[in-house]
Amino acid sequence: MSDPGGVDILDTGERRQWLSRRTKVGLLVVVLLAAGIGLVVDRQVREQERVALDRCAVATDAAVRRASGLIGYMVGYVRPTMAGLPEGDVRADIYALVSGAAVKALPATEGAERDCDGVAVLPFHETNEARYDACLDLLAITRNHLERVRDEGRSAFVDGATRQSLLDTCSG
Repeated sequence: MSDPGGVDILDTGERRQWLSRRTKVGLLVVVLLAAGIGLVVDRQVREQERVALDRCAVATDAAVRRASGLIGYMVGYVRPTMAGLPEGDVRADIYALVSGAAVKALPATEGAERDCDGVAVLPFHETNEARYDACLDLLAITRNHLERVRDEGRSAFVDGATRQSLLDTCSG
């Protein structure tokens, strides 16, 4: 065979391969082993995340129920009294009772936030990440509400549908 420049190139029919067949098989085995180990490790990490998220969800549920229960009970208790009551010292005292309920509920919510904040979820574990985000969002909404109620007893609670939707996602 000759090239256009007039130089003859000898074609022996053999092609020199970059990697031998044995090397290719060895590399394939290494790649498959690494992939298998990666899958096993990923499964273990997901399971550890799930267990931690289950604890976070239980703490979140308990904190939200405590907050809802204390605030709901106190609002239900004082609502009949508030019906015809004009603005003034008595109404302010009743708002202070509702604020006191929020003060009692805050530690459980803050504790659940600390517990959940320690959970590590890998960003490509989307289902676990969605649960984690829902728990933290629900706790933040609950804490913010309790702080508003603590500061001003007349504050309204976040609508129940939003809280329930986040609680459902958080609980898995």
